[in-house]
Amino acid sequence: MTENQIEESSTRYNTIIKIAQKFFMEHGYQAVSTRQIADACEITQPALYHHFKGKKELYLEVIRRTLNTTENDINNILSENLEVEKRLHKFSKYMFSNFQEDITKMFHDIYHIFDADTQKIIYGWWAKGFLDPVVKIVEDGIKQGELKNLSLIDAQPIEIGFLILNTIKGSLEPKLLKNLNEADKEFFIERKSKLIVNVLLSGIGK
Repeated sequence: MTENQIEESSTRYNTIIKIAQKFFMEHGYQAVSTRQIADACEITQPALYHHFKGKKELYLEVIRRTLNTTENDINNILSENLEVEKRLHKFSKYMFSNFQEDITKMFHDIYHIFDADTQKIIYGWWAKGFLDPVVKIVEDGIKQGELKNLSLIDAQPIEIGFLILNTIKGSLEPKLLKNLNEADKEFFIERKSKLIVNVLLSGIGK
């Protein structure tokens, strides 16, 4: 292949991934066909199958790319020398800003489409992209004296990590955000992120 052909093939590959991600995240795996994705990419189905064996392989690459991007972005947040509260706030804002689709669909699809071995691989990607960074925020907070010793509440950092992620995931409102203009969306994300962090760090008890 010539350099132009290689570049064209790479561009097409990335376009397929980008459009497939949008379709899968908005509609779920079952509701999307490779014909829809190919049409949106303005290519034929055989051209799509040149890059991916089928829909399942394409979906797996979408998941891998999504989690890899998340891992890099969140590690950038962690690299900043910030207090726990500020890091949690930035992480929460990142989640609201970048996962406005219903990610519950993605998790549902993963457990109904892929075999156990593939699910373990995906879990590893997910842990590196989401869980491990949050657990590190918790562990750093304990070391720096910003968070209490978790033995006082009979908990482990990984348990708190799951709690933080589930709290944020349960607070995502993709349908609402889609109907807001950019200013209102930014206000909503800022307010919701602060609320989550305040409840996580201060609680609601007297």
